[in-house]
Amino acid sequence: MVSDGNILILLLPVAMMALTISSIPVHLDYFRSHAGESGHARLGRHYVAALSWLTLFSLTVLSAALILLPLGFEPLLIAAICLTFLIEKLADEISRALEYRKDFVKWFLVQSLRSGWFVLPIAASMTGADYKQTFIAFSGLILVFMVLTFLRVSGLRPQLSVEGLTLIHKNLVFLFGSFLTAAYLQLPRLFVSKVFPEQAHIYLATAQLCQSVTIVFNVRYQIPYRKLIARRTKRFQQLLWPTMRRLLFPVLSLAFLYLIGAGSVLATVLQKDIWLIALLIPIMIADTLMFALLTAHLGYIQWFADKWSTFSTYLICMGISSMLALTLVSIGLWQTLPLFAVPALTIIMGGTWLLILILRYFRRPFLHD
Repeated sequence: MVSDGNILILLLPVAMMALTISSIPVHLDYFRSHAGESGHARLGRHYVAALSWLTLFSLTVLSAALILLPLGFEPLLIAAICLTFLIEKLADEISRALEYRKDFVKWFLVQSLRSGWFVLPIAASMTGADYKQTFIAFSGLILVFMVLTFLRVSGLRPQLSVEGLTLIHKNLVFLFGSFLTAAYLQLPRLFVSKVFPEQAHIYLATAQLCQSVTIVFNVRYQIPYRKLIARRTKRFQQLLWPTMRRLLFPVLSLAFLYLIGAGSVLATVLQKDIWLIALLIPIMIADTLMFALLTAHLGYIQWFADKWSTFSTYLICMGISSMLALTLVSIGLWQTLPLFAVPALTIIMGGTWLLILILRYFRRPFLHD
């Protein structure tokens, strides 16, 4: 729609990957407690201190990586990525607080703002303004708004303390789980932008559109039950599993269907954008559903699983993904991989991770209705 509009192709996957990897769950103890309970205020101070340290560390590492690595990113793009990361980080924490309070009207407004503000620099550029400069200006304004909103909603003030570092260290093992979700969602998009540059806009736009499925899933099955999930995790998963299982069968079936037919279909549709979009939407919806199921279960185990058991689970999942990637590289298949095979392989990989989680932590409801 605008010149330099391809900024979003690089900005969104990088910023969102940084957000996901930085999502160490330092909120667990604070949100397990009740307002008015002894120690609740202290846990709040520890939580916001850990969040402050985590945001500072993440922003420093992200900035250093974008500047020092030979990625070819210009300063304005680096600034835009960092500002977007901070906006998303604060929006996540605001949303979590509103979810636990069941204040869904404000939650919806925050979700609308975090997705809708990207339209503002596009609209400004259509009046003749420079797109990159307006992007920086609007992202700065939205960041200020998110900071003020976080202060008002949480009632907490940013601070740096030793207790915050201790809380990060206590939950550091979950960093590997954050990497799994980041890799699942963002690495395929970066791969497509590199290997299929002509179709990257369509792929990313379709993925963003279909990501609304995750919002619908979370609004229906996760967000209203945050407190219940925190306190009766296994029981909640057992109640929800029949619904999840009914979703899994069509998702995996569609992935195998696309994987088998991807090569023959690809040659006939790549030159026609409308057909490419039409064929991408079903597999991207399936991909988003698998992501929703996977992230739900990765979130469940944070509440009750032993940290070393969780760490070993993450390593097993990473090992399986590494073997798949090495196999594709060693036989040279990644260079000829059809576009439709990317989400299909991602779904199969996610299904394997989900199976590991089920068998290790939720075996009984998996084996018995």
